[in-house]
Amino acid sequence: MNAIAEPLPASSPAPLVRRSKPLLSLSGVLSLLGNRSQFQVLREIDSGGILWAFDCRAAGPKRLLRVLPAALADFMQGRDCKLQWPDVVALLVPPEPRLCVAWLAHILNVTPEHIYNLVRAKALSFCARGRRGRGGSALVPRNDFVRFLRQRRVL
Repeated sequence: MNAIAEPLPASSPAPLVRRSKPLLSLSGVLSLLGNRSQFQVLREIDSGGILWAFDCRAAGPKRLLRVLPAALADFMQGRDCKLQWPDVVALLVPPEPRLCVAWLAHILNVTPEHIYNLVRAKALSFCARGRRGRGGSALVPRNDFVRFLRQRRVL
């Protein structure tokens, strides 16, 4: 029997890590809810009705809110969100020890320039500087990004 026709040995499947879609902007949340005003949504976020929201602003008084899609789904279905902090980290943050700026921008649903503004504002830090061109994104320590999310959670 050749190698192509031989059955594959049984092995335990690799555990699937569920990843979240990028965080939703306030306009995205308003679009999905449809029948609520911005004031009503902000009140739900501030009161904990929409449980997992983050303020991602770099500087200034105006909040730049981002909402975890799973928390919004629970809210839309009238369920209490049961996600705990380790669940949220597992959904949002890849397990790599260093995360590139482009990936962080994707997670937070912001531009890469906004991530650089967060570094300038000392909200995040680089562990390796980037270079121009393909594959040249700067790197942020994973623990630093997790700390940022923890500090920026809207309670």
